[in-house]
Amino acid sequence: MNIIKEYYEKKYTELCILSDTEKCKTTLMRNNDTGQLVVKKIMNKAALDVYEQLKPIKNKNLVKIFDCYIDEDKCIEIEDFINGRRLDDYVTNQKIDYNQCIQLIVDICMALEELHKM
Repeated sequence: MNIIKEYYEKKYTELCILSDTEKCKTTLMRNNDTGQLVVKKIMNKAALDVYEQLKPIKNKNLVKIFDCYIDEDKCIEIEDFINGRRLDDYVTNQKIDYNQCIQLIVDICMALEELHKM
């Protein structure tokens, strides 16, 4: 068995499936020691390269990636759980004023700036 997979299977308890699509299965997990919530994503193994590049980034506007590894033919990625709505849900279903709109745009630009540095 993959030692990293074994570590995460012992460290986290699955709480619920957040989404399950053809591209990605997303599961909410709880750290057995700290109670911290994380998200586990199971994707095509081709995603590993992207997540390995994103892993070292520390930016308040991007989710923190804790680890990623290959298990058989899948990429497994563990990231911080962000409690809130997705951007598309927020913009589509929420009335936002001018200042909130500007702040969202600034936050997105700051995240993109960090990604473009790479």
